[in-house]
Amino acid sequence: MLLNDLLQKVEYEKVIHERNAEIGGLSADSKHIMDGDMFICFKGGDSDGHDFAAEAVAAGAVAVVCERECDLPVCQIVVKNGRRAMSEFARAFYGNPAAKMKMIGITGTNGKTTTVTMISDQAIAFQLYQNRELDEIDLNESTITTITSDPNNEYNSQLCEKRARPSAYAMHFNYQKNNADGTPDVNWNKAIANTAFRQCFYRGLNLKAWFSRYNKINPLKCENDYYTMKGLCYNTQGAEYTTLVAKEMGFDTEKYDGETMIRLRANGGDISALKKQAMEELSAIGVTFPVKATYFIIASSTSALDNATILKQCFSDSFGDDFIKLDVQTYVSSLTQEVRTPQLQSFVINGWSADFGDPINFLGQETLHDDNAFYSHYYSNIARVAEAPADYQKDLMDAFEQYTDLVNAANAIVNDTDARYEAFAKAEAYMLENVLVSPTYYDIAWSLTHANEYSKINAMYGGCNYKAVNWETSEEAYTTVQYEQFAKAFDQASQG
Repeated sequence: MLLNDLLQKVEYEKVIHERNAEIGGLSADSKHIMDGDMFICFKGGDSDGHDFAAEAVAAGAVAVVCERECDLPVCQIVVKNGRRAMSEFARAFYGNPAAKMKMIGITGTNGKTTTVTMISDQAIAFQLYQNRELDEIDLNESTITTITSDPNNEYNSQLCEKRARPSAYAMHFNYQKNNADGTPDVNWNKAIANTAFRQCFYRGLNLKAWFSRYNKINPLKCENDYYTMKGLCYNTQGAEYTTLVAKEMGFDTEKYDGETMIRLRANGGDISALKKQAMEELSAIGVTFPVKATYFIIASSTSALDNATILKQCFSDSFGDDFIKLDVQTYVSSLTQEVRTPQLQSFVINGWSADFGDPINFLGQETLHDDNAFYSHYYSNIARVAEAPADYQKDLMDAFEQYTDLVNAANAIVNDTDARYEAFAKAEAYMLENVLVSPTYYDIAWSLTHANEYSKINAMYGGCNYKAVNWETSEEAYTTVQYEQFAKAFDQASQG
């Protein structure tokens, strides 16, 4: 997270030195500081953290939170109370996780710890739901399989598909990738700078099998063809913003059919011409095939490995092993410190959630010449490429410059909402046509529930969605048919 973004969410007295550093982690122990961390110091009973600030900086700290100014060459954030600041910075850094939690109050004299342990286990949680001790549970793939594999299972008629969580996931390419030894990965960098090569990802990568990991029953409901999250904002005519992008892309007449990804329908996913073009253009500048696309997952997660294994097969099925080959690697604990900072990834798949209801909140993260453009600096590294682009990166830089101009022009329209959104839609369509970023999926869960989530305000940012107040509930579990009706009514209302 950018330090400047972090400072907007906490209280402090003053800031000394530059505030544009990226913060990779937080620690109040100088012995645990790693490169890119923030060190938080305060006076304890036996020692004073300020005495160890210089040691923390020497270990790699790029910012120090302190109760008094210190003689240090890094950014210092002076606060009144270091202990309180530690909790505030931690809350802001980790995205205020308390606001996103579904809270269950467990009271009584005996059995509280046992109950908590039981609820965290899906099998036991399912049993509690059956006993009417829980009103709702989100189902994992295993539980859904158990239910759907038995046509006589009573819960088949009660499987409720929830609305997409308010994050749009995308494949963010790294345009300045390094090898493990720190040398530039020229083969990947040349390949990803080529427009036809990137277009193969958006127009030819069939992710249906991979979507099934996130939505086993209706995989293609997870398909994300846009960079901006659906439902973020609407024009004065009631049109949802991404429908404007769809019109620019020629997708406006395409609807979910459960069979084929929308963006693959024009050519059936056939990218043979694009593939041939990319291989010819890249072979001419020394690129060797297959191009290795390095993708990192956390080493401790079997679920991440399962997801990556399916994604690798999607690459093989879509591209052929002679063109692009997914290379799955692992990191131990920190994607930022172990992968992104040394620039080892070919791409990262992650989601962006809105801070406010306007397309600039999404599209502004990918522009050039803006220190607040998060992805440009810390994921794609296109800001670094812009400092000294190679000859093979000229077209890439031209595309990013054009995209930036389109975004800035749209953002300058402040007195006409419809014109503003139309201009942003053109900018987003340009991004997608040139595949500067490749959107991937929405996260859609299935549940068994006695609560109608369509009865509450659907806030695409802020904490409203996590407040369980004024929801319509039912003594009897809602059925699949009822939830489908709720969804249909919501979609109709959303489309104006």
